[in-house]
Amino acid sequence: MSNRGQQEDNPAHLAPLEEALRADPEKAAYYEGLLAPLRRYDQEHHGDLIKTLDAYLRHGGNSTRTANALFIHRNSLRYRLARIQALTGLDHDDPDVRLALQVALLVSGNT
Repeated sequence: MSNRGQQEDNPAHLAPLEEALRADPEKAAYYEGLLAPLRRYDQEHHGDLIKTLDAYLRHGGNSTRTANALFIHRNSLRYRLARIQALTGLDHDDPDVRLALQVALLVSGNT
């Protein structure tokens, strides 16, 4: 996990989860692995898929608010979300998947 994921950087209610994942590197690696295809894509294409995913989840899946926060058109956001789904094989509309992706972002220090 990166330095960004330290307890003082996150709300107190996330600290126990973060501690538990730090104590179990195998589980932390699992969650970090969920983002691996997006990291590769972002590095190879100078993309913003991780940033887009983080914003989308932070805005509760609201496309309008997410697009506004990223200063992009909603169609661009839809394209990025489709790309995220294609690369990860995960449906970001599924609440369980959203939770897993939020944990992955927390573990990787992207929150």
